[in-house]
Amino acid sequence: MKDRQQYLEKVSICQNSIDIITNWEAKALTEMPQDAAESALSKIKLTQKVIDLTSYYIVMSETSRYMLETRNEVALTKGRKTIVKALSYMESVVTPYLDVPVSDYQDKLDLIESVGAGERYLLVRKMGLAIELLEEAFGDNSKWKWAFVDFKARCAIIAKNFIDMKNAISNMDFNSPNYEATVYHIRLIKKLLLSIADCYREKYELAGNVTSDLTRAIEFLFAMRRIHILLGEGENAEVIKKKADVWRSRLDADMKAKDEADKKR
Repeated sequence: MKDRQQYLEKVSICQNSIDIITNWEAKALTEMPQDAAESALSKIKLTQKVIDLTSYYIVMSETSRYMLETRNEVALTKGRKTIVKALSYMESVVTPYLDVPVSDYQDKLDLIESVGAGERYLLVRKMGLAIELLEEAFGDNSKWKWAFVDFKARCAIIAKNFIDMKNAISNMDFNSPNYEATVYHIRLIKKLLLSIADCYREKYELAGNVTSDLTRAIEFLFAMRRIHILLGEGENAEVIKKKADVWRSRLDADMKAKDEADKKR
């Protein structure tokens, strides 16, 4: 009972912060600007705050695990919901499009041109870290294992669509004030796209050979190829294409084998 009381006292600080942010979020949504650019900027701020909510829920559960030797499942569930909300806010700003030309969402990027390269990079890093920490907090045997692949995938797409690709080449010039943030952001995008492609390939292998999983993996590879082409990295683009072709051949062979097996039944 004493440990329980001490736990409640410690997490009350988190709960107070959660209440403040939740009330702020509700007010911000009620007062959402009608102007498209102002609305987009407001949603970026909402994303930042909602990610903070996730962090507080993780702290609450980890405190419970340390003091009471059990995870706080209620806090973790709320943390998962806040991550979904953060992803949704950002998708409404930069679109959830994966392998498409930048021109398909350039109008969205034009609305947020005032957001600096450093702020963009830090936000996607913050979102990615929150997802990783939440996944760790749920534990290795969580029923949400594969759901986190989808969360990471959505985060990777946001990272890709959030960067100012129109000016990426010039921003990667060593003399550009945006050099460091842009280079790190590009590196992160490449890392995430490849990682998610591998995750969906793994899910395909381990979770029932669902066709959509390997298809999604291939889509992430082609999104990666598009980034290489935009950056003038032709050789890397060709390597990715060959890898995608191998995976497509595997998918086609598996689908053909499945069809033949179904006919024999």
